Amino acid sequence: MKFSERISSLNQYLVMGCERIIALSLLLAVICFFLATLRMALGLDWSSLTTLHEIGQRVLLMTIALELVRTLIWHELSSIVNLLSFVVARRVLEPQTAFWEVPLGVLAFAVLMATRRYLLNGSSNDGESEE
Repeated sequence: MKFSERISSLNQYLVMGCERIIALSLLLAVICFFLATLRMALGLDWSSLTTLHEIGQRVLLMTIALELVRTLIWHELSSIVNLLSFVVARRVLEPQTAFWEVPLGVLAFAVLMATRRYLLNGSSNDGESEE
């Protein structure tokens, strides 16, 4: 084995190890955030619409973080498309979103779904049947 191949192999091993550490840290942060959300949810007024919005935003944030963990571990293109879909959905559902951002968000979501349907048709392992 050549010296440059050993360096490349070592570099790949170190990067993979760092990605796993980051993924584990992020997973622990999601668990802590989930517990904090549960504790916060107990004290909220469930008759208010802002409560529903706050819980929805927190759930989407946890979903984005879990998709990021999945992307760091498995490096699949379909998980990146899923991650971007959740980011767009969270951005569009914010109440402070400007009017012109909503059609752009819908367009971005449509492009992501078209990408999933036409470019990732054979490579998705999610177990979902399209037809």
